[in-house]
Amino acid sequence: MIAFSDKAKLVLRKPLGIAIFKDEPEAVSDLKILAKCFSPPMIASVGDIVTLNVCRACINPSVAIVDFKSKRKNLSVKNRRELLSFFNECIYVRNPRSTITFEAWNKVHDAVRLYITKRRRTLIIVDGEEDLLTLAVSMAIPEKGFVIYGQPDEALIVVIVSKYIKKAFLNFLFKDNF
Repeated sequence: MIAFSDKAKLVLRKPLGIAIFKDEPEAVSDLKILAKCFSPPMIASVGDIVTLNVCRACINPSVAIVDFKSKRKNLSVKNRRELLSFFNECIYVRNPRSTITFEAWNKVHDAVRLYITKRRRTLIIVDGEEDLLTLAVSMAIPEKGFVIYGQPDEALIVVIVSKYIKKAFLNFLFKDNF
């Protein structure tokens, strides 16, 4: 299990990619333009509201990571059902706050492999906290893929995965964080 220091948590509060500082409809519209320009081989989303918004806009994540909560409040049953309807597979995992467990890391990588090999879109439902799994999915998806997450009431963030991003995240996870 990787546990994050207070210093690391401060770093992770800043956007790790391109920040789109717009309201939801405009941010998703800009995301569509980015996706059209870059043609990412895979899109992953992290967070319930971000995932709902992009799915509703027909931007279909290959892998999505949620905890059925938004701003620490439970998602409605209607929204849970809607989220489930966009995916072929569901994986459940436990991941406590301020950590990335090896189980969660492996399940994220399994979901990416499932999409690459069988084109099965997977929803990962986290018991605990999903936010830090942004790092795990960024390490798992192919280069030029998009990882999308939100900073509540601020921005939609798009990480365009590259060798540089993967190396920076690895250094952060296994060197800078300790």
